[in-house]
Amino acid sequence: MVFFDDTAEAGRVDEIGEMIRNRPEVTGTVYTSSEDAWNQFKDTYFEDKNLLEGVFEDDNPLEHSNNYQVYLKDVESQESFLPYVRGLYGVRKAVSSADAVKAVMKVKNSMTTITYGSAAAIILISVLLIYNTVGVGIAAQHEKIRVMFLMGARDGFIRIPYIVEGLVMGILGMVLPLALLYLVYRWGIHFAVTQLHVFGGGIRLLPLASVFPKVAHACAAVGLLSGCIGSALAMGRLNRQKYEKH
Repeated sequence: MVFFDDTAEAGRVDEIGEMIRNRPEVTGTVYTSSEDAWNQFKDTYFEDKNLLEGVFEDDNPLEHSNNYQVYLKDVESQESFLPYVRGLYGVRKAVSSADAVKAVMKVKNSMTTITYGSAAAIILISVLLIYNTVGVGIAAQHEKIRVMFLMGARDGFIRIPYIVEGLVMGILGMVLPLALLYLVYRWGIHFAVTQLHVFGGGIRLLPLASVFPKVAHACAAVGLLSGCIGSALAMGRLNRQKYEKH
């Protein structure tokens, strides 16, 4: 959050806001006036408005608390952004939740490791399942395939159905984890934020609408990759049957 000097005029505050928004690491800003800050404070800590009657009257104890709440692309961007904004004329201070950022970085690094490990395990399991399933189908159609080879059928005519089967299995295999991720992110994270107050200190999670399409594309790519690998390995059984005609 960026706070301003008591002497900073409205024009200078707007100018600083424009300079902040032009920074490459900034994704958005929200301006909060002193009046809005005081109203938010009262709504948060004084649900019973009667307690404030006759205390402050028309005074605003947060008179010089107007600020910009700044959203960055990632937590690492604070290292370059904070020194810049603190050096601007008219800026009183710029604060960040250092402890929260460190915690988020630890969680991010842990989640990255877990994600890569889980992705590798999922691909390996998917490849083995697709290989075995397609292989069982090839074994069950052993005689038919042998006859087609003997009759001069082209390799592509015989292979394509099994390759398509592997690709479809790979994509469908990603539907369940994708659906679980959707449910967890939409309702689980929402519950953690609103009820358990897990994330605070100005930390905002990306909306589902911006996250889910990218994850869906990644899952589709993983499904296609595992389908291709599993089908390619299963084609070895077809090659053996091809040479059996001799």
